[in-house]
Amino acid sequence: MRQAGVIAAASLYAFEHHVGRLAEDHERTRRLAVGLVDLGYAVEPETNIVLIWVEEPRGFMRALTREGVLATPAKAGHVRLCTHLDISDQEIDAVVEAAAGLAAHSLEP
Repeated sequence: MRQAGVIAAASLYAFEHHVGRLAEDHERTRRLAVGLVDLGYAVEPETNIVLIWVEEPRGFMRALTREGVLATPAKAGHVRLCTHLDISDQEIDAVVEAAAGLAAHSLEP
């Protein structure tokens, strides 16, 4: 990794300026996970990441994108959502609302 200094600089900045607010990300992650579980989705929340198990991850991500929610693929059969500095409580509510509107609910793995 010849450009490791760039990554290290971003990490150092985060440690120096944002460690104190990590609890906010973790609380939003918890709220997101609870909201999705209440809708019937199988989820795996951890730190600031929520993995959602769905039968068709690519179709699920496309449907979320149409609702204004960006997600990324994760391990097989899962979609990944992340909370971070730029995610608000209102955006967590919007993700849960978008997921509620999707017909393709998750099934237990």
